[in-house]
Amino acid sequence: MPLPLCMHSMVPLIHGQAVIGGISTDGVQKKIYFLTCSNTICSISALSQELSVPRQMLVAIPIPDS
Repeated sequence: MPLPLCMHSMVPLIHGQAVIGGISTDGVQKKIYFLTCSNTICSISALSQELSVPRQMLVAIPIPDS
């Protein structure tokens, strides 16, 4: 992670994991990160989408399009 993070939520997506919200040294977060791994090489990037309200200790549930 680009910063220490706790009390976040993770949800599986098709090609990786979304890391949502949580608390860091900057306070409660509204950023969403995308974590992908391939052959033990992992990368993380911040998505352009953010939560409208910073959240911690949240529950995230994937909802399929179909």
